[in-house]
Amino acid sequence: MIKPFLSLTIWLTSLAICSHASAAITLSYSNPNPNPLVAGSQGIIDVFIRDDMAAASLDAFLVEFGLSGGPAGGLVFSATQSDAQLADPQYVFAGRSSAVINATPVGTVVDPVTYSGFDATNDGLGGAFPIALSASNQLLFRLDLNALAAGTYTLSASATNSLFLDGGVSEIPFSDPGTTITVAVPEPSTMLLSCFALAGMGYRRIRNR
Repeated sequence: MIKPFLSLTIWLTSLAICSHASAAITLSYSNPNPNPLVAGSQGIIDVFIRDDMAAASLDAFLVEFGLSGGPAGGLVFSATQSDAQLADPQYVFAGRSSAVINATPVGTVVDPVTYSGFDATNDGLGGAFPIALSASNQLLFRLDLNALAAGTYTLSASATNSLFLDGGVSEIPFSDPGTTITVAVPEPSTMLLSCFALAGMGYRRIRNR
């Protein structure tokens, strides 16, 4: 009875070690800028990637983000994304980005609450150049948002429509806790200024008739 039990223990231990050794990456988010976002304004939020074991090499990624919660359509992706992360030295593919080399947009706003972004490494000659991920956060996306209505919203990556590939074109598992974004009601002074601006526009239109 001892030998089978010992064999089972060794097998379970080796399985646990192998499972622990398999690379896994984590996404995380900055606070929005400005924070809080105010209804009627625009802002950005950074998405970071890290590998706590520093064991993975990343060659390409495709990530679909979704916005939910709050009043429907109250927080949306800007129709035109600036792709500002590409110019940031902290970008995970800085100096090796296919999007930069080929001058192509990183992603597409599929609909107001869905954005899908892709990039891959490029050695400048069309070949892959995988990046060793760090246990520290590296910039993955800088997303442009339009805040239209006050409320509490959730931004997260789709588990089924997102993937990360290593240099051997094997998928790297990832986890994404998502993040909560609060859109605030404008301050009374801001609302008053907006009313004055609208009133002024109306007055000018009447005078021009």
